[in-house]
Amino acid sequence: MLRSLRLAACILALPSLATVLGAQPSRARIVARLDSIAGAPVARGDVAGLTVVVRRGGDTLLARGYGHVDLARAVPMTVDRVFPIASLTKQVAAAAVLRLVERGVVGLDDDVRRHVPDAPTQGRRITVRQLLTHTAGLPDFADRPDPDSTRARDVRPMETLARVRGLPLDFAPGTQLRYSNTGYLLLGMLLERHAGVSFAEHVTRTLLRPAGAATAGYCGVRAGATAPVSGHRRTREGLRVVERPLHPSVAHAAGGTHLCASALDLAAWNDALHRGRVLAPASYAAMTTGALVRGAGADTLRARYGFGLALSTLAGRRARHHGGDVGGYASYLAYLPDDSLSIVLLLNTEGPVRHVALAEQLIAAALGPAAPERETPVRASPATLDALAGAYGDGPAAFARSGDGLAFVWDGGPPEPMRQVAPLAFTNGASRFTFVVRPGAPPAVWADLTYVVARWTRRGAAGR
Repeated sequence: MLRSLRLAACILALPSLATVLGAQPSRARIVARLDSIAGAPVARGDVAGLTVVVRRGGDTLLARGYGHVDLARAVPMTVDRVFPIASLTKQVAAAAVLRLVERGVVGLDDDVRRHVPDAPTQGRRITVRQLLTHTAGLPDFADRPDPDSTRARDVRPMETLARVRGLPLDFAPGTQLRYSNTGYLLLGMLLERHAGVSFAEHVTRTLLRPAGAATAGYCGVRAGATAPVSGHRRTREGLRVVERPLHPSVAHAAGGTHLCASALDLAAWNDALHRGRVLAPASYAAMTTGALVRGAGADTLRARYGFGLALSTLAGRRARHHGGDVGGYASYLAYLPDDSLSIVLLLNTEGPVRHVALAEQLIAAALGPAAPERETPVRASPATLDALAGAYGDGPAAFARSGDGLAFVWDGGPPEPMRQVAPLAFTNGASRFTFVVRPGAPPAVWADLTYVVARWTRRGAAGR
């Protein structure tokens, strides 16, 4: 009797289950929505062309090109076209270094001078791990103007390093995180010295081809290189082809170059990397664990950047992602581990499309709205909020009271209300701020902007 009642209850529950399942959009509707979102930047005239891949598990929901390879020649874009991928090269470099770690050739906590003796460390001990996580303090050569004469020629890594050699470190190694192309240039030199071949040749043969990235590799004027699509920029006359594109060696995204790849190549790479076909589990765990940054005091912060990967959220979901920009091109690659979702974006136009926002629109279309984050059960008291408010660091950052919480203020601009996510931690969406309070000392805050992490101390008196 009891068994019959249970069976009846299950049968009665079936219509409601069917109703729930029926409420989910069909695959065809999801694909149509993705196609509409992906094509919008071209339809608006914001970009000359782009390619997009959206893949969930083994199901490719969208793989298409939009717009044109070259506006001057009106060549239609196709998804197999190759683009410079700029700083997406960094995650490939990081994986190659971890392969050396797995073989015992390199240690993550080795002094980089053990492998690159002429590294410009200013006599400080800088580890391989700190180069991978941008916590070394090395000045970024990209912030120092290079001579115009170098744009179109092959520039050797040592010539690029000369732009920062002799400069003081930006901060003591391990105490902040600040994105620096210099660190990945050194990692590429490390790889070349152990591999005995160029960085591009090494990673193409050992990582990209085995991952199924059939057309990825060096892009440039060398024999066998794949010619990328034309880059474009906006002028007063509209979108125009970049007449003097940068030589691949000038960008030095990693290893004295940046790579070229198609969206299909990057989808294959994403699948291989994040589904266990590139690295051992321990290596992948290290790559996807945020850097530990140590402050002036005893406090530390686990940053939202690992080895060549940002580890923040996209569209309310955990993501492992990175972007790239180089004269006339933009790229973006994301993987959402909880949903096995890959997003690949390659654009042959610099600005004004925000590729992160475009990726988030595609994620929402593919997966639906994310579950709302739960508010922290512990709320800071009004007295605590008053004590935290004020100007911080040497720059234009400040925090102000906003209702029963805090708002972030940058350079006197409008306050951005923040949501409290832990007893002393707040977020305004893109950034996370974790306060440090000690008796007898002014409050400090860890500002985690994903690609920059710094510890600021409040200056002057608290304010509302």
